[in-house]
Amino acid sequence: MFNLIMFLTYIFICIITHFQMENAFKYKNGYLFATRIPFSYMEDERVIEILEDGKKKKKIFLFLSLLMAISIWISGGYSVFFFSLFMIIQVAIYNLIIYKCMKDLRAYKKTFIGEKHDYKFTDTRASIEINKERVKPFYYFLLIFLMLLSMSFTLLLIKGQMGFILSFTNFILISSLIFIAFIYRQPVRVYSQDTRINIEKNTENIIKRERDFLKIGFIFCLLSFLLAFILRRDFYNINFLITYVILFGLSVLFMFFKYSREDSKGKTDLVQDEDSYWDIFGYKNPNDRRIFIPSLIFSGNFEINRGNKWGRIIFISINLIVILLVFSIPYFLSPSPYKYDLNENSISIKAKFYKDRIDFKDIKDISLGDFPNVRAVRTNGTSIESQGYGSFSLEGLGDVRLYYYKDCKEVITIKGKKIYMFNEKNKEETEKLYKEIRGTYDKYRKSK
Repeated sequence: MFNLIMFLTYIFICIITHFQMENAFKYKNGYLFATRIPFSYMEDERVIEILEDGKKKKKIFLFLSLLMAISIWISGGYSVFFFSLFMIIQVAIYNLIIYKCMKDLRAYKKTFIGEKHDYKFTDTRASIEINKERVKPFYYFLLIFLMLLSMSFTLLLIKGQMGFILSFTNFILISSLIFIAFIYRQPVRVYSQDTRINIEKNTENIIKRERDFLKIGFIFCLLSFLLAFILRRDFYNINFLITYVILFGLSVLFMFFKYSREDSKGKTDLVQDEDSYWDIFGYKNPNDRRIFIPSLIFSGNFEINRGNKWGRIIFISINLIVILLVFSIPYFLSPSPYKYDLNENSISIKAKFYKDRIDFKDIKDISLGDFPNVRAVRTNGTSIESQGYGSFSLEGLGDVRLYYYKDCKEVITIKGKKIYMFNEKNKEETEKLYKEIRGTYDKYRKSK
């Protein structure tokens, strides 16, 4: 089942990426493949040839990607490894396809336009008016205060790891919203020689966007208080939490699509050729102080400006983190044998980076029985098709440290300072382990 889920997820990503790539082949606000060309040249024979060649390669790679997906389904315990590997290949190949189109288009552009020319314009009056209307820092600090208050409120109502996880989820969501708002905090642009038009356009593209992000932030801060109340009454019903996260994601996606559509319609009377600043890795302009730049290729996305110091640091850091995460996923999500070390005073259990030592002096009860058929929430652990280990919360029991082979329904339960539930791969081995622990524990009690 796990391999099937990974297979279907990869298929879904391939299809979504294919349609997103369609957006890269569209003429947007004077640009095609981050290259400024007149709209009339979209009907040029050579430009059409470049587009058709890129689309053909894109379709061929989609077909190959769907074929490769089969190996994820039939790879056994290596499905996550193949999934991660194919995702890296997909990103690399699609970028190479776009870069080839970009390179060919710019080579052809030189034949009818020549070398690039830069034009820089300013509208001081429009800049002053727009900067007056920008969202003041006070409101961002107020949003952060409400977020921290919501986190404290959640920790107060919901005890244990689940309370921490809910608080952390709120922190990540609201913080990411503030971060995105700053990414889209665009500079005042010059659209025309008419100051009135510049003020109107910048009000639409700057002021309204900042206020929209802020409104959504306040709405979800208030909803987080309501979520804490609901989960306090029914701790294991995570449908409300899932709904909260989905609503948040849909709200952000709606804004992205809305602004992307507006950006694609945006027109400017003043042309600025910035072709040389865009390459296969994104944007690099040492004269631009911004760190995050709206993408000219994928509407709604952003590029990191590698032309300044902080942009380079962020770009390198993000790529290193992504590479580390991608190659560590197979380790985190691959099966792990449980190692039991039993001695006269304690038992130790280990699975990868999870380790517990249970002292006999702290044990209140040891029992053998079927794994409880109750709702469970993973709070800090790993759950794959064959195993579940780490920290979980089980309805009726609370926080449990789990080392569970799912093919064996029988588990050993030890109650002490914490509740521990563990087993072996089959019933016979689990019963054998239970007898060993029980016998050693009984000897310990008699010696005391």
